Amino acid sequence: MSHIGHTYLHQANNLMNNSPPRRHEQTSFTKVENDLVVYQPLTDKYIVLNSTAGFVWEHLDGEKNEAELAHLLSLHFCVDEVRALADVTELLQMLSARKLLAD
Repeated sequence: MSHIGHTYLHQANNLMNNSPPRRHEQTSFTKVENDLVVYQPLTDKYIVLNSTAGFVWEHLDGEKNEAELAHLLSLHFCVDEVRALADVTELLQMLSARKLLAD
C-alpha cells in the first residue's frame, strides 16, 4: 500500500471515533440543475456545491461517519475510495469553516 493510501486509511480510522457530521439545522438547500445551493442564515451566505459535494451534503444526516460517506461517494461516482475519503475530508473542513455543519 502506498504511503498516501496508508495515511488516508489511518485518517479514516481516526475519524470514525468522532461524531458523524450533520448539516447545521438552520441551513436550507435546493437543487439547481446539477448543483446544490446551500444557504446559511447565520452568516447570510450562499454556497454552490457541485454534484459530488451535493451528494455528500444530502447524506450528512449525523448517522454516517466520514469513512462511510466516502464509501457511498466511491460507489455512486465510481471513484477510488482513498480519493473519495480525501475529497470528503476536504469538503467537511470547508463546510465546517463556513458554519454549515452542526457542532
